[in-house]
Amino acid sequence: NSARTWNMSDLIASSEHRLRRRSAEISRLLQSSEQFKESSISTLESYVESQVTDKNYDFGANKQLIKLYQFFPSNCQGEILAKVLAMAMMARPATDLKALLYMCPEALIEINPLAKRVIQCESLLAAAKFAEFWQQAMNAEESLDTLIPGFSASIRRFILDLLALTYQSLSIDVCAPILGLSTDQLRTLTTSPPAGLPLLPSTDPVFIKFIPNQENQPRHLAAGKSVQLSTLLDLAAPQDDPFHHISEISS
Repeated sequence: NSARTWNMSDLIASSEHRLRRRSAEISRLLQSSEQFKESSISTLESYVESQVTDKNYDFGANKQLIKLYQFFPSNCQGEILAKVLAMAMMARPATDLKALLYMCPEALIEINPLAKRVIQCESLLAAAKFAEFWQQAMNAEESLDTLIPGFSASIRRFILDLLALTYQSLSIDVCAPILGLSTDQLRTLTTSPPAGLPLLPSTDPVFIKFIPNQENQPRHLAAGKSVQLSTLLDLAAPQDDPFHHISEISS
C-alpha cells in the first residue's frame, strides 16, 4: 500500500478510550439490585457489544459483568470476556485491567483462548517486550483488531505517550517496531500527526520528535545551602556520656 492509502485512525488513536455516554437502561440497572441478578448478564453482554461498535468504553458496567461471571461462571461467554479484558487494556495507563483480574476467576480465562491471549499480550506489554507483543496481538489468524476495532491504535497511543515521558527524539528505525509500524508508516505519521498526540510535525527521515514536557527535559540540580564539614563531623561524633543530660535533670 502507498502511504496515501493509510488511514491514520487505523494506525494510532488520537483520543482517549473512555466513556462518553451511558444509556438510561444501563444506568438504572447499575443503580438497582438488578445488577446482582443472573438475568442481568445478557443485558450487560449486549452492552459490551454496543461499546465495541460505538467506541464507548464503560468500565463500571463491564466490572459488574465480571462480578456476575464470578458468581455464575457457567454463563460466561468467552468472546465477551475477551472483549471486556481487551477494552480494559486499551484504557492504559488506567489500571482497569488489573482491577478486573482481581475479580475474574483465573479458570475462566484459562478455558477461553481469546481471553487468555489478551492476558498474554498484557504481560508482554507490561514487560516492554514489544516485538513479542505485536506478534501475539496481530496474529495473522485473528488479530485483536478483529476482536476490538481500534485495539492496536489505542495501544500505540499508550506506548507513544510513554516514550514521550523519556525522549525528546527517537530514531525511526528504533521506534517503528516498538509501535508495530513500518518505518514508512511512522514517517507518514510524524509528517502530520493527529491532534492530541505527543509528536511534533517533522519531515526528518531519521528521527521522530516529541513535544517538550516536564518529564523529557534536562533537569538542573538547584544549588542548596552549603554546610561546613566541621558541623557534619560534630553531628556524627558520639557523645562521651549519652545519659549526661538525664543525670543533670535528676540531680
